[in-house]
Amino acid sequence: MKTVYNPVYDYELYVFKGDKHLIAVKFASKLLNYEYDPAAGTIEACVFRNVKYRTQVIWFRDKKPAQETIAHEAFHSTCGLFRYMDCMLNDNTEEVFARVLDWTVQNIK
Repeated sequence: MKTVYNPVYDYELYVFKGDKHLIAVKFASKLLNYEYDPAAGTIEACVFRNVKYRTQVIWFRDKKPAQETIAHEAFHSTCGLFRYMDCMLNDNTEEVFARVLDWTVQNIK
């Protein structure tokens, strides 16, 4: 597990890679009061989040996920953070969104 902290938006990101799906689910369940969806085990990656917490858990099935999978999950993570802040993606927030998305991608690698 890799833990990274974003000091600008004051949130933690936990990244699990490889055959650690059940560990990630249990970790997210305890940390985020997350309810497990059995279908989530059949996918290649997922983001666990709860809007009450400034914390997200991302799990990737592969130890070295494809760049497009990282970008995909980073997008979900960034959208979740912006929804939590009640900030919609628009012309005024586009640059900030892009920077947070870039930060997330770089810290998942």
